[in-house]
Amino acid sequence: MKRSMSKIIAKANKKATAKNKEEEEEEECDDEDLVYRVGTAVFFNTDVHSKSVSLLRKKMFEASEQALKSSNTLDTPRVALYINSEGGDVLDGLAASSLIKNNMVDTVTIADGFVASSATLLFLAGKTRLATKGTRILIHQLSSVAAGTLSEIEDETENCKKLMKYLKNFYLKTTTFSEEELDDIIKNEKDLGLKECKRFGIVHSSLDSFLEKKRA
Repeated sequence: MKRSMSKIIAKANKKATAKNKEEEEEEECDDEDLVYRVGTAVFFNTDVHSKSVSLLRKKMFEASEQALKSSNTLDTPRVALYINSEGGDVLDGLAASSLIKNNMVDTVTIADGFVASSATLLFLAGKTRLATKGTRILIHQLSSVAAGTLSEIEDETENCKKLMKYLKNFYLKTTTFSEEELDDIIKNEKDLGLKECKRFGIVHSSLDSFLEKKRA
């Protein structure tokens, strides 16, 4: 009986491992569909996490190389990054923000639909920041779940406070928010339309206006 039970458990574990592997492969396929490149434009239509940021890094590199190859003396090589994301992991968001800011060519970030939470870190890293009509942008407080001993929870709380302070400084440097305005936006979790985003320096221009000026 013990031997049979061991075989059953081993078989069940094998099936669970195979299922987990299939789920991971499906997630990777989903990411490939949601983070992709068309010429010098990159589209980021998923949550911010380690896999999606890793894929973004790859697509940004490809688009940047394409921009350098196709550029001429009249145009500055640049990449367009379209973002439609509800956010995700803040540390992965900071990594992606650094990637965009330090890209080998200028990056134009375009808010396309809804940009929230850690996805705003990607958007604000663009040298030029545009938005499509109807787009909403949401900046809110850091959220976390802590478990463990009291001292571990206290440490986590202190780390969250330090990270939130860093994020507030990031927003103050990349926008025209006053501290009072930013505190109000963060506390009340107000999502902002294009007009408000332009007023607070989050968005430089609508995509339509930017393209019209380019054609003129």
